[in-house]
Amino acid sequence: MITRRFCSWVSELWTLVGDLGLPGDCEMGTDKDTVGLGMDASRESPVYHYHSNYDSYHWMKSMVDPDFGIHTTAGRFIALLAYHLADDALIPFDMDTYARNINYWIRELVGETMGMPDSGTVQRKIKMSELAAAGRRLRQIATDFTDRTSELSFLDDAARVQKANRVMKDVQRLFVRQEGPPGRQFYKNGLYAPNRDDGKLG
Repeated sequence: MITRRFCSWVSELWTLVGDLGLPGDCEMGTDKDTVGLGMDASRESPVYHYHSNYDSYHWMKSMVDPDFGIHTTAGRFIALLAYHLADDALIPFDMDTYARNINYWIRELVGETMGMPDSGTVQRKIKMSELAAAGRRLRQIATDFTDRTSELSFLDDAARVQKANRVMKDVQRLFVRQEGPPGRQFYKNGLYAPNRDDGKLG
């Protein structure tokens, strides 16, 4: 997939695709699919520039991207991504990686709850065993889906391609709840909504 190769190359220069995080101008957890593009601080960074007086055109021009080559590369990446989303017969959505990341998050959740004094009660309330089993099942289905849609002959069957695209569109909607998490009704996607301790109550 050309978008994956291009992203791999660009990521050596810039942290392009990753978690959106929680700044107010880049909210996550709504019912819209989103991609986060941005730069990150390094060990050599003298100060954390983001949302500060240093986060300016002058700083960008003089310290970071004098010829705006990074910005140009990002623009080309976004244009290429938009092109493939609009023009590819099969939506270039990596279901296998998507399912694998969900399983990583489940393992992180297990680790978080294991450190609690009442971990057993918390895990039973969350239904952790069922959640972990569902995550493993999703990973297997996603792997099978990826293997099947990667076959050279798959694109020759328009009906199968249309069905696969519909499946990929619908997967994210499975995590959408119109009522949102308790006390945070602004967020609709239960998978991506920030936790209650991040100060983003919507």
